[in-house]
Amino acid sequence: MGFIKRSKSRSFDLLSSFSWYTPGWGGLLGFLGMFLLGWIIATAVGVVIASLQGKGYLPEGFFLTYGATVIVYPIMFIPAMLYASAVGSSKRLFVNGYRIDGDNFKPLGGWKVAVLASMAMLGMVIITDPLTAMMPEVDEKTKMALEAISKGPLWVSILAASIFAPFFEEWLCRGIMLRCLLRKLHPAVAILISAAFFGLIHGNIWQGSVAFILGCLLGWVYYITGSLKLTMLMHCVNNTFSIIVSRIPGIDEFDTLKDMIANNWAYAAVIAGGFIVSAFTIYMLSKVKPLTPKGSNEEITPEMPLGAE
Repeated sequence: MGFIKRSKSRSFDLLSSFSWYTPGWGGLLGFLGMFLLGWIIATAVGVVIASLQGKGYLPEGFFLTYGATVIVYPIMFIPAMLYASAVGSSKRLFVNGYRIDGDNFKPLGGWKVAVLASMAMLGMVIITDPLTAMMPEVDEKTKMALEAISKGPLWVSILAASIFAPFFEEWLCRGIMLRCLLRKLHPAVAILISAAFFGLIHGNIWQGSVAFILGCLLGWVYYITGSLKLTMLMHCVNNTFSIIVSRIPGIDEFDTLKDMIANNWAYAAVIAGGFIVSAFTIYMLSKVKPLTPKGSNEEITPEMPLGAE
């Protein structure tokens, strides 16, 4: 036997320590408390940035363009991440965990599942357009915040919407919330609760209602595959698609597909196409079966300490 054994969970993996963070109901409430603390800290930082802007120390528009998107937003998640990582790291030598990021893609294979899941996401976005079209007009504050992401500097949009949002929100809503809820509740109930939380953290009814529906799809995909990287990819595809569309001249002025497509029959055909794409891809993805009734987050045993025989 060698003097050093490799870590079974690849300790250099950014997500590995969270696999041992599987709190009970009380612990989950404590975790949400840490997330609330992050929100309070982020809000305070936002107030400081806005104040500095108001006093002329920062350029006009800095808060919406840069502060809220690439500074305040990630801060909101940091306390919860540090807390979960510390607790998980302290338990990884003593208790079993549940892998936060797996790869149950059989019988289709990883790349086919990735393509199908991404297509399903885009199909669902099209299907939800009638819901978005029925919503009341977006209030000015929310509209300014959305435009800061979609129509601000391209690098800010990509960083905030295509990288930060998929990473942080999928880690929180699927990697922590759903993975823990699956151990305690019926899968359908766990998926619905995590999707509702996903909608809630968006902070407004316009994004939140659609996020709930998309969260159900993301939750189901995570349930059957156990792959957090896959749901991050789906989230990234959706957000990047929105950024691209919002920057196409002549299209950027429309808020919904219904606004863009005046002909009702043509609009109905597009919605029907989205439904067909979603139905087909979800049917194909359903060939992937969860490893257990509680999902595909593989149970893992305590790690062998480095240097142990």
